[in-house]
Amino acid sequence: NSEPGTHFVTAAIGAHRSCAMPDAPSKCGALANSLFCSFFIAPLMILMGLYMTGSNEKRTVCSMHAIDDGYAAVSEVKCSGSATVNGLALVACPIEKEGLQLTDSWTGADQLASFMPLKYEGAGLRVEVSMFQCVEHVNQRTETRTNNDGSKSTVTIDDYTYSKEYTRSYVDSTKFRGPNATRQCGASNPQWPAGVPSTATVYAPVVKVGEYSLSKEYIEMIPLATPVAPTKVASHWQQIGMEYHSSQYEMNQPKYDILALGEMKVMFYGNAWDPVTVLGHETGKSISTWHAPAAWLCSGWSLGTLRTGVLDKKVLFKTLHEENALMTNLLRFVAFCLLWGAFFALVAPLGVLADLIPFIGGCLSDMIDCAMCCAACAPATACFCVVAGVVWVVMRPLIGGPLLLITVAIIGFMWYMRSIRAPAGSEPLNKGSGQE
Repeated sequence: NSEPGTHFVTAAIGAHRSCAMPDAPSKCGALANSLFCSFFIAPLMILMGLYMTGSNEKRTVCSMHAIDDGYAAVSEVKCSGSATVNGLALVACPIEKEGLQLTDSWTGADQLASFMPLKYEGAGLRVEVSMFQCVEHVNQRTETRTNNDGSKSTVTIDDYTYSKEYTRSYVDSTKFRGPNATRQCGASNPQWPAGVPSTATVYAPVVKVGEYSLSKEYIEMIPLATPVAPTKVASHWQQIGMEYHSSQYEMNQPKYDILALGEMKVMFYGNAWDPVTVLGHETGKSISTWHAPAAWLCSGWSLGTLRTGVLDKKVLFKTLHEENALMTNLLRFVAFCLLWGAFFALVAPLGVLADLIPFIGGCLSDMIDCAMCCAACAPATACFCVVAGVVWVVMRPLIGGPLLLITVAIIGFMWYMRSIRAPAGSEPLNKGSGQE
């Protein structure tokens, strides 16, 4: 009975008997899923976590290099009268209104055909369109019912209600599941009108800040969040406050309905005329993205931004460093959680196997899962610190060195804890025993 084959057969019989219990399919299915995750999904998650950690640390270091190099190279220039910098420049000026009338030459102007003729002046225009439609709402509730054999079961019931409201996309009423949709809404939803976009954003081809022309990527950084009222819109759009409504696409509805299905509403958003701060490469009175000098393992990194308001050099670059740190910590958290979950998935089948034990399986499974989850934190931390430390040692040794020391300390502690445990199956020595 002490042979390994006998133990294996006994365990297999025990697992078979457990799988013969009433809830066997769910438990055996959980075991199969857990093994699949352990052998196939977990290794992929580990690789993804390690890659995310390394690439994030490299991105952090290279971004810090670019920001620091930019701070040393930037020149603050005036809105007009300044000589050409031919390098990184910081400009804080208002947007010039000259030449910003909406025309067909604007990028994406064809999306606004249903609103033409449209007269507007600004660096860009964002359009948000919504339609008055019938919308289905689902509320779930549970009921306990008595079956024919006297047993009780809990069922989930879906209650459907309907309301008419403005939505930003088409709602297909033919897919409504409730029986009273047509009665509550009066009719089915009409199709979204052809040629009317649900949303559209267009920009002027040329925008100047002070006397400096912005490249396309900077123009698209200008926020379009201020509600505006164009001076002229197509005649079938009627202005109500800052909104424009059209009944051209309505369906025939009962007379007592104030709004009919198909009523369209549009809001226009443009840029504010407050000063903006632009950081970029200035040459010939034109501003585009600035490329930082190549550094060790960092080449092709760029720097450029447009912010509302007037920001001086110190405030802007401090903000850039803070945003870089925030992104770094966010990605670090995601990568670490990915590694932690992967290492826990590797040992998760132990808890599922324990659940197959009759009577105490559930409690024992919870205890094992809790212990394995805590234990998985150690290898996840070690792997995370090793990869991050290697990147920083290669790129910035003074910062990466301490990180690697912490990793070595964690690994050494884990090895020490393993070494002080008695080997499995060994008999402890009796202190009072001796040879005679």
